[in-house]
Amino acid sequence: MPEALPTAHSRTAETVLKRLYQGLKLNRVADALENALTGFGTSRSKVSAGEYVDDQILQPQELEGLFAFNDLAHTIVAKPVEDALRGGFCLERKDNAEADHEMAEKIKDRLEELGVAAVMFRGGTFGRLLGGAGAILGVSGAGDLSTPFTDTNFKRIESLIQWDRQDMLPFSWEASGEVKTYLWTRPVQGAVGWTPVEVHHSRLLTFPGATTTQRKRNQNQSWDLSVLQRVWQALRSFDSMFASTDSMFADASQAVFHLQGLISSIAESNGTAGVNDVATRLALMDMLRSSAKAIVLDAGDETGVGKEDFKVVDRSSLGQLEGVIGQYYVRLAAAARMPLTVLLGMSPAGMNATGESDLLLYFNSVDVYRTSVLEPRLLRLVRLVAREMGDTHPETWCVKWPELQRPKPLDVATAEKMKIDGAVALVTGQVALPEEVALSLRRIAPTLGLTINTDARRAMLVEALKELSAREMPGPGEAPEPPAGVSPPTKSSERKTPSKAAGRQV
Repeated sequence: MPEALPTAHSRTAETVLKRLYQGLKLNRVADALENALTGFGTSRSKVSAGEYVDDQILQPQELEGLFAFNDLAHTIVAKPVEDALRGGFCLERKDNAEADHEMAEKIKDRLEELGVAAVMFRGGTFGRLLGGAGAILGVSGAGDLSTPFTDTNFKRIESLIQWDRQDMLPFSWEASGEVKTYLWTRPVQGAVGWTPVEVHHSRLLTFPGATTTQRKRNQNQSWDLSVLQRVWQALRSFDSMFASTDSMFADASQAVFHLQGLISSIAESNGTAGVNDVATRLALMDMLRSSAKAIVLDAGDETGVGKEDFKVVDRSSLGQLEGVIGQYYVRLAAAARMPLTVLLGMSPAGMNATGESDLLLYFNSVDVYRTSVLEPRLLRLVRLVAREMGDTHPETWCVKWPELQRPKPLDVATAEKMKIDGAVALVTGQVALPEEVALSLRRIAPTLGLTINTDARRAMLVEALKELSAREMPGPGEAPEPPAGVSPPTKSSERKTPSKAAGRQV
């Protein structure tokens, strides 16, 4: 049984927790296999003696050094953001109204003017690296930076000022424990006598790091952990393995000289003269080798006594390193949650190996990052710009992302052909009008590049709809009136051939 709890005056809270933990370990309920003879599953087992200890949290200076000088760390941090943003994005209303295409282009032009693409890329990258980064919403007509900001009480977005976690120090907190305001400590270029500025959290566009518990956030100055924190041990082992392999290859072939009387020569001359003699001999051998491409050795006397010898010792164990190195590859890829084709640029190996399943899993994780991190922040900027331009319903705008994996041209052509065939079937079956299909052709087959006179097509569509609405509805038992230009179907007797009709008359 664990001993009684000590009083708060006799021991610190940390000691109390340790005592409780030890007591729980002593009184735990065994629900696994135990073997008293071998010690497996008992306190004598070597495995049960291991305990997990928290690793040291990587600081911003270390993270910046890894990002700047370690290629794998840079790939782990920046590659998902690059893949998420490489195809750009499209804007449309939730009801997919084509009349807002011009408004969407204006919003995108304004976003480009504000440098939103750079804000999204740098914010996402340094947020993943440092645990927090983003931009300050510099808006006019919304009061001081230290006051709360809503997306409706402003006139115009003047600028987006980028920052990372080293520029923002938590200053005040809400009752819930969340940070209320930050101190912006980075001076503006050219400013004299810069003092920290208090910024309300609602005026920040913040990109997070790795998913972090609240206690760990409190230990890390209210910021998330870096995505490199969980990868750090695997990355360190990977680099250490390659450094050790370099040393082994450097000593893979070791040259060994057998010099007659080496030790006695050094001992008799008190070291100095003997060492000089040995150095002179080796220098002479190197000089002869550089000129004659050979090593000249002393053959000794007639009986071979006193001859010199030279050997190269090869390490045959290096051939077994390939399997070990491959496992280090797999371990690092698992920690980074990236396939080897993305992390190291390695082509899939093995028969019928295409790597499509690995890429599919990776693209799924990138798509989750798009929708959960990038899209909400981008959508906020889009709706702010739409409201700035006088849009009465900015909340109806939504962001559409392109496919992460670019399809092959043949696959695109096949898919578009299937859509065109479906549209033709709708027109043939009189479900849709040709003008309707023509106006939607840009969405059905965008790669065709056809130029459609939309104004003329809309006018033709209006006339066709008027003609359809002007027709009288058929009465009971009456056949519907055929469209203009289409002759009504003939009776079965009238469709008989002349020869068969003459035969019946006879």
